[in-house]
Amino acid sequence: MARLQQRNLECKILTDRKNKIHYISEWDPRQRALTKGGYMEGEIKVPPYPGPMKLTIQTHPTQGKGMEEAIAAEVHPALIHNVRMGLGKREQAKEPVPMTGHWRQEYLIENGRVDILNRLSEFDEGRDVPTQDEVTQMKNNTIILGRKHKELNLIIVQPKQRTRANATEATLTKVIIDRLQEAGKDASLTIVNRLEKCFKGAEFGKNIKQLRLKVDLRDYNTNNLIASVITDPICDNTNMHIGPLELTDASPLKSCTNGGRKSIIVSEQTLPKDVEPIFEIWSGDTQMIDLEKNLVQPIDFQIRQDSIIFLTPCQDRFSGMDWTNLTMKLAVRRIGDKHISNKKFAFRYVPHNVQSCMFCSHNLDTEEQVNLKENKKNGKRKLALKNYKKSCFTCPMSHCQSPYSTKDELERHVLAVHGVDIDDSLIKSDLLSGVSYNYENMNVSSPEEEPSFEKLQIDTMNEDRIPLPCLEMSRATVITRSHIQDDTYVITASDMTEFGRWTDTLPNIFPFVMKDGAPRSVPKVDCSTKMEDKTGDYQDKILNSDKEKPKSLYDLFSCFPRLIFLFFVFFTLQIMAFLFASESEEEIPLLQVSSSSFAFSAVTIFAEYSV
Repeated sequence: MARLQQRNLECKILTDRKNKIHYISEWDPRQRALTKGGYMEGEIKVPPYPGPMKLTIQTHPTQGKGMEEAIAAEVHPALIHNVRMGLGKREQAKEPVPMTGHWRQEYLIENGRVDILNRLSEFDEGRDVPTQDEVTQMKNNTIILGRKHKELNLIIVQPKQRTRANATEATLTKVIIDRLQEAGKDASLTIVNRLEKCFKGAEFGKNIKQLRLKVDLRDYNTNNLIASVITDPICDNTNMHIGPLELTDASPLKSCTNGGRKSIIVSEQTLPKDVEPIFEIWSGDTQMIDLEKNLVQPIDFQIRQDSIIFLTPCQDRFSGMDWTNLTMKLAVRRIGDKHISNKKFAFRYVPHNVQSCMFCSHNLDTEEQVNLKENKKNGKRKLALKNYKKSCFTCPMSHCQSPYSTKDELERHVLAVHGVDIDDSLIKSDLLSGVSYNYENMNVSSPEEEPSFEKLQIDTMNEDRIPLPCLEMSRATVITRSHIQDDTYVITASDMTEFGRWTDTLPNIFPFVMKDGAPRSVPKVDCSTKMEDKTGDYQDKILNSDKEKPKSLYDLFSCFPRLIFLFFVFFTLQIMAFLFASESEEEIPLLQVSSSSFAFSAVTIFAEYSV
């Protein structure tokens, strides 16, 4: 509770309530009658005065980072809006639309009655908003601020930034200019920009969420000042950077002087990143700041979204302190503005027993080693470098596991496994490119997207890489033109004759390739066979046979609409036939007609699909 007094005027604003600062658009009286909360609660005690008085309530800057120029100019861009609460419903027709000049509200106090003096604008054209209307009555010279009917319902709203608002809306810049001009101060562009920076950006944007209220009481006729008071700071309690730190629980609250026990503090709201756990020493309701220099504050802690996890520090100076009538308390402090949580938890340190410590020797909390795990970083997932490194594979041949003393021996072994001659430099370079060697594990590694050696033989169009007619269907031996240039393979006429006899025995597994590798010509009438699919006999019959047609399968869902249609046709025909053939007094046998209609419809559909 804030209480400041100047002369005989008192203004108390309860700062421990859930105050919230909204945008103007959220309280626009032209919209639906919604209430967002955030009413200021407190009271204003007015001194006795023989004549009518004018009460002025305006926003006022408070201490904060980068607020020096705003405090000197007494400028704050927040607006005050007087909500009109009726009997269970908001009377928004009596509220003017918040505009640039509503950084202050004026009231007439006379004979215990408090009337608001509304300042209207072009936004209120066509609306029946009174220029003067009663809002509350004083009780014992006291004006009650609250959310109920017959109370002064005040809320704080903030204007939008210049880039986010419409041309006619109240903006931060317009409010600053209006306040400077009202006070007769310099409203040049340079001054306005400097004051505007006090309430903008990631560093100073929170200043618009905290302010004070300046209450002036003047004579209504002469405008002479009777009394004036400035309240304590009022802030948006929902803002984690300036609002109060409200804690829920903390556990465990006991540790030995050797430290190292994990403790958790739970918060009721989201915590900012610039908070820390602290220990304090209290004697009753008095904080013993001079004794706190003997404490070792926690330094190993982590800030989560709504909790703080820390390891209790080692306290070496406890043995020399007298703890009679003293209590250690655990709290949370915000580093930016040094704000400390109102709720504190009693914490106790017990002497460490070297021989048998309950906390250190008996693993009181867990069997594992106590430490703090790193926070998971939000945002985009980082690329794992291991996914882009060269993948290692072990040669599937059993003899690949034998050790090799030099790189040359290992290369010769790899070439021998793939059936490549050592003198074939082109194939050798392609095969061994991108290959790394691990002599300890004897693994051969290559890039993940490296094409296999067999694929290189097929795709490469180099003349030296085109294989000749094979003498042996083997993966280990591939004869190329480079081999013919050497004396390693000598092909004679008898070899070619023997090769021709052997190829005659090969099965015709390639219908479009000759046995010697040449393409086989296909007549035009057989061109359709190129599109044949050899995967199933059923598809072969569909593509190649014109005599047989596949029978249609039964689909109950497609037959159901036709069944319903036929049913109503047969049903209607039977009813009409019965009416013409029977006497007028005879009843229609609906059950027999329905059954026969269903039977006729089912038989008709079955006959259609059986053809």
